[in-house]
Amino acid sequence: MPLFPFSLSARRADRRFEPLGFLRQFERQAPRLAFSAKNRQEWERWRRGFRAALAAAIGLDRIPRRELRIKQGPVERCDGYDRKSLAIETARGLWVPAFLLVPQGGTKIFTEPRPAVICCHGHGTGMNSLVGLTEDGRPRRVGGGYQHDFAIQAVRAGFVALAYDQCGFGRRRDFAFNRAQRMTNACEQPSRNALHWGLTMTGIRVWDALRMVDLLETRPEVARGKIGMVGISGGGLVTQFAAALDDRIRAAGVSGYCNRFADCILSIRHCIDNYVPGLGLLADSGDIAALIAPRPLLIQAGTRDPLFPIAATRAAVGKLKQCYALFGASRSLETDIFAGGHQFRGRPFWAFFHSRLG
Repeated sequence: MPLFPFSLSARRADRRFEPLGFLRQFERQAPRLAFSAKNRQEWERWRRGFRAALAAAIGLDRIPRRELRIKQGPVERCDGYDRKSLAIETARGLWVPAFLLVPQGGTKIFTEPRPAVICCHGHGTGMNSLVGLTEDGRPRRVGGGYQHDFAIQAVRAGFVALAYDQCGFGRRRDFAFNRAQRMTNACEQPSRNALHWGLTMTGIRVWDALRMVDLLETRPEVARGKIGMVGISGGGLVTQFAAALDDRIRAAGVSGYCNRFADCILSIRHCIDNYVPGLGLLADSGDIAALIAPRPLLIQAGTRDPLFPIAATRAAVGKLKQCYALFGASRSLETDIFAGGHQFRGRPFWAFFHSRLG
């Protein structure tokens, strides 16, 4: 029998036994539903099959649906806009706190229905980081952090802006449990428990996003058929998946997310809420974004983003260009590559949504 010696010490590195080394072989496999269509007919067949598989992978079909319930809260008069507090039950027992920011117009709250943008925050303190509030709810100077209060940017650009706490952030944390277990990552345990029941945190968050579209369709402040969505980091994930699955999102902006899984969430330490069982066997990040075509899509990335490497973002955009070219819709795909890190740059998005939503 050939010799296969190993150290008696369990503290010495030996790459032959590393589990990540074993798992890397799966990265070399071609995902079975990767985009490869050569014409529109092939794309339509691919989209039907992939949409169904993606929705099943993230567990959308296992969330207990119910009719949307909305509870109105107070309205705060702010600088140039009104901030309405809402609580929305998106599934049985799944309540979502939200702020609806509406531009002020004369003596009325609004003068006419406007395009709306769903603003999806990334990791941090929840929607407070988008609306000029500290974590404990006090007003603060607008524009700090990596997200730069982009819901306020949106409403000041003339849009109705909807910001809400994603599951595991802001008000939607298990405060007593986390305190008892001394956990600092509030989305970690619900993500694990969701996996145990055949759900995913990605699926829960995408579900909420799609119900936010349902909500906006009922609002008199919102112009019919003119709903966009934008998000950064984990909010970019939710935006990309939600727009991929629902054509009612007429234009989408993804900042600091669209990449290749092997180069971002599989290559460094990331929160467990980024992972979907079996998704790597189906497709890569760029394939998911390709489901948005030919609707308008803006991909934003910083050249020094340490979480989502720019080379991998460029590779994903290359795949998207092939997809949009099938429709003669290359101008509907836009990119904003800037010299910077993992942060949200608002100005390109508001020009984009003005041109695409009116």
